[in-house]
Amino acid sequence: MLDNGALIRRGIPPAYVAQMIDVAPPHPVLGQSQCDCFSSHALLPQEKGLKKHVNTQATSRSLRHLAREAAERGERLVEIARRLKIAPSTIHHWAREDGFRRKDVRARASLAHGPQLTGKADYPELKDMAPRARLERLGELSGEARLRAVAAIEEGYLDYGLKWLREAQKLERGYKALKEHLEHYPPPEEFYESEDDAWREHIEDEMAALEAGEVWVPPPLPPQTPKQIANAREDALIDAAIEAARIERMTEERDGRAPTPDEIGDDRVANFGLDVEEYWRLKEEVKKWRLFPGRGDPPPLRAVSRGRSILPQPEPEMPAGKKLYGMEDAFPVTFTRRE
Repeated sequence: MLDNGALIRRGIPPAYVAQMIDVAPPHPVLGQSQCDCFSSHALLPQEKGLKKHVNTQATSRSLRHLAREAAERGERLVEIARRLKIAPSTIHHWAREDGFRRKDVRARASLAHGPQLTGKADYPELKDMAPRARLERLGELSGEARLRAVAAIEEGYLDYGLKWLREAQKLERGYKALKEHLEHYPPPEEFYESEDDAWREHIEDEMAALEAGEVWVPPPLPPQTPKQIANAREDALIDAAIEAARIERMTEERDGRAPTPDEIGDDRVANFGLDVEEYWRLKEEVKKWRLFPGRGDPPPLRAVSRGRSILPQPEPEMPAGKKLYGMEDAFPVTFTRRE
């Protein structure tokens, strides 16, 4: 029967030898049993020359590289650590430093394919517009959203109004961002034919025809779109409301006498700026009315005429007696004339 020393010399680990025997004889050198020696983790004489195995730097670098490749293929870190015999704390430290955790691998894969946008564009009409036209359209959309919010709040739909108010704020932020971008990086000048250029060409064609003794025929105007027809009808209603308010005000000023056409023309010239302000106010009211869902045409418009009267105003009567702001009030000190 082999003793404990013989078992150890044959290559059996001491821990297994300690488990196989019940009572071990005392050690000839240490004076204690083999089991007590193994339980206290004391080194035997023949074990003192052995060194603990430590991976070299090259081995650790290789293992780290293999772990990264396996993680990028989709293998779990626990399985990699078990297969390559790496401590869990070590592989998690490598994954955090080298960026091959599962969330890091997914993030790199999503970036490699480019950002994926879900859903459709909120305002696809902005895509094919010129930079300046896009900026102008953003401002219009922001104003429409704000008007729709005001109309909903006036009708009592507060949640619906706040929703459109948030939309208006979002569009306003987009408008400011695009405006700053165009200020720093202005686009090249866009070529377009304005109405002034078109009229100038018509005049030049007419003058050339007159010089040649020919009869100049103006080109036919393009047909109006339904939107232009609706805008013209709306402008006619607003102008009629402004004129009705003007006649009402001028009739009151004349004690019930209707103004003459010449007086109405003079009043238009004198109060042109105030009429323009009233026009845009009614324009916004009509637009706000139409933006709320479920509404049709607006009710009859009523303008407010804030114009000044063109009638001659009487001079203010000065009170008799003491003059206002006279020399005596300004300089109360009296001077005697030197003889």
